[in-house]
Amino acid sequence: MDCHTQKLGGKQAQCAGAAIFRANVCKSAKFRLPADRKSVFASDMEFASHHLQRTVTMEEILDMKMKQFEKIIHGPSHEAD
Repeated sequence: MDCHTQKLGGKQAQCAGAAIFRANVCKSAKFRLPADRKSVFASDMEFASHHLQRTVTMEEILDMKMKQFEKIIHGPSHEAD
């Protein structure tokens, strides 16, 4: 999560909020802390709604995930129809 990392002493460090979010929504993650669904986003929908500053539907979340998956499979220049 690029927006939640910084260089400290020549190493890439991640913030606790990003680690807790992964615990809240991911089944497994490389770096995570105990879940805290009150202080940190409890779902992808909460995360997207906050950053987009509007209510996001489950359908939109699934569409966003599909577009991200297509970029991984086909590369960043791939445009979904």
